[in-house]
Parts: sequence; structure tokens; C-alpha cells
Amino acid sequence: MSKKVLILIQIAVVVIAVIIISLYGRNPENWKDFNYCEEVYFLVDGEKVANDYELELQDGTITYQLVWYVGPENSTIKTVRFSSDNSNVSVGEGGLLTFLMANEGAVITIFTTDNSLLSRRIIISFGPPSGGQLPL
Repeated sequence: MSKKVLILIQIAVVVIAVIIISLYGRNPENWKDFNYCEEVYFLVDGEKVANDYELELQDGTITYQLVWYVGPENSTIKTVRFSSDNSNVSVGEGGLLTFLMANEGAVITIFTTDNSLLSRRIIISFGPPSGGQLPL
């Protein structure tokens, strides 16, 4: 056989080995102890609030600390990440909102990081709310 054929065969064996290891090389014993998140909520005054709840802040607020709940208590990974739809409202890893422009609201979304695909939104506004949903 020529060198080219041997090299192609070696590459094919390596690719097949990588695929097999990635599919079957995981330890399923560890999976039985993994608990996915089943719920995530923002908390306002200690109460879970519905998705798209409108939180009214006082004019001139510069920072606001978000509070949230991830459950159940035995969830394996309870970390979250945040996003803001307004580039003038930043949100840190710990949920601290910083308003770069006075009285500019945003929609803040919280996401679970355990691949359970859970998320919630809270609408941050200034002034009278426009009929936000009541807490759960």
C-alpha cells in the first residue's frame, strides 16, 4: 500500500476512536447524581414574581441588586447568567444592575447554566409601572 492510503486509514481510525470515546466514554454512574434546575425566579421583597414582572425603581437609581431563586434546593448546578436588552444597563455576574444613563429601563433575563434551558425576565422601569403582573 502507498503511504497516502496508510495515512488516510490512520486518520479514519483516529476520527472513529474520538467519536466512540465521546459517545460511550462518559461515566453514566455520575449522571444519576445530577439534578437539573426545575425553576428560576426573580425575587422582589422576598416573593417570587411572574415572568415579565415590571419592577419600578426610583428616579435617579444608579445601582440595584437583583435577587433570584433557583430550585429545587438539591439542584446540582445553581449558577445563573444575566443579559440586558439595553447597552446602557449593565448587569454583573452577581446580579448587580448598573444604570449608565439616568432613568433608562431594561429587560433583564436570567438563565440557568445547567442546560435545563430555564429563564425569566424582569422589566426594570422608572416612574409609574404600566400594569406589570402580580407576584406569583
